[in-house]
Amino acid sequence: MNGLLLAALLACALGMPLAAAEDGHGTILRIAEKAHGEIAAQLDGMGQVPPEMQELFERGTVELGSLREAAAAGDPEAAERHFHAAMDAFRRISYAAPAPEAGDPEADLDGSLERAAKYVDRLRRIAAAHGEEIDFGRLDGLVELAGRQIGEGDHEAARGSLAEINRLAADVKSRLDKDSQSRSSDRAVKFAQKHLDRLDAMIDDAEELGYPPEMIGMLRDARGVLEGSSDTREIIETINWLLSVRDQIEETRAEMISDRLDVLEERAGAIPADHPLAAEALAAAGAARLALDAGELAEAQSALRELATMLDSLEG
Repeated sequence: MNGLLLAALLACALGMPLAAAEDGHGTILRIAEKAHGEIAAQLDGMGQVPPEMQELFERGTVELGSLREAAAAGDPEAAERHFHAAMDAFRRISYAAPAPEAGDPEADLDGSLERAAKYVDRLRRIAAAHGEEIDFGRLDGLVELAGRQIGEGDHEAARGSLAEINRLAADVKSRLDKDSQSRSSDRAVKFAQKHLDRLDAMIDDAEELGYPPEMIGMLRDARGVLEGSSDTREIIETINWLLSVRDQIEETRAEMISDRLDVLEERAGAIPADHPLAAEALAAAGAARLALDAGELAEAQSALRELATMLDSLEG
């Protein structure tokens, strides 16, 4: 690890402000990117990375992305905050990682290059599968360059190329992740739109069943979320809540239909057996009961209305 990077890690450990001491955001961004590449190469050389180290590395990668955004926005306080968070994660990995075992350095580099090349190919397949237009030319060139450097015995240069491959690959992964989140958000919005009509029917049912105004208001608020939100988590949580409310409304509605049907069945049973419409009334009551038992509430309610109309005409 070079002197500048070691000093940066030490400064991070001591909580020293770097943004003011260095020449602006560019320097701390370069330091963090260099650390990211070296830590990535270090983890890559381990073969199997412990979960806690992988989690630290992912956290550092996220903070590095936030550092880039803060630097681009000219926000020194945010840049320094994300820099220290990223470097803290990298420092903890560096301290926890075991020292490399002595062995053939060229063989180690060959293995690292092979894993890096496979990872680049995997990113390429993911990008192609989702129609992402990403230029892998720089990465492919670095993979080829690292191979030549290893073959020529220039191990230090090869390690630098591998670190750059890891850094660029992390950038590609970050972009693919963001695009994936965007696609997920689009799917959530479309999913929400499909529920709007159902929600309108739920509100009508809740009002008809005499639900309190507070619940009606909550349902209308939920409709506003589905209509205007693009937050995947918020949409999913809202829909899950609506599904639970829908079950309650359906249960209440089924109970009311059942109670109403009990009354109408008694009225139908009271019709004289020799009446021309007696059998028809009983059949209508039976159809309503079958629909209710099957959970077909709309059909049961429709049959119930027909039965009520028939009985009213008979008794009138």
